[in-house]
Amino acid sequence: MPAIRVRTRPGSTPAPVRKPDGTLYRFELTEPGDRWRAYADEPADLVAELVPWYAERSEADRADARRSIAQRLREVFQSQLLAFTDAREHTPEQLLALRGAADPAAITVWTTETPLVLIEGAYAPTGHLPRPVADPPAEILWIDPASDESLLRSLHYLGALVLEELAERSVTRS
Repeated sequence: MPAIRVRTRPGSTPAPVRKPDGTLYRFELTEPGDRWRAYADEPADLVAELVPWYAERSEADRADARRSIAQRLREVFQSQLLAFTDAREHTPEQLLALRGAADPAAITVWTTETPLVLIEGAYAPTGHLPRPVADPPAEILWIDPASDESLLRSLHYLGALVLEELAERSVTRS
């Protein structure tokens, strides 16, 4: 079932939309400007609110779309984070990594205070590259396009959108 989208006024807190049977949808997604909210039981229906053709495509096309979203947003987030730092605080290698120009395999330990944004999938445990670690206070922020839910949850963590779970998953008991 497609998501239900509702226009909102920034700063307002509307009551969550309910299904015809009176129960809550599992998820509420709020776009960053708080101009609209979407309600759905399935994460894929919420991703379809972000990518209009998403629901009609094959799983392979949707996986490609999630990776594309992750890559574009990684570039945006990393640019924003870099804009608030002094380039003199970074080594040339760190600047290459922050600009997305470094060989991903070359990043093994992240030591600068500017967070590094990376995309899950190429790194262990699922990918072939060793997973880099952050030496505190350094931080590595991950965008995970592996599934609809993992993409939405990682974008929520980064502040790109707000994802709330309103209703518990139904549990089948035997």
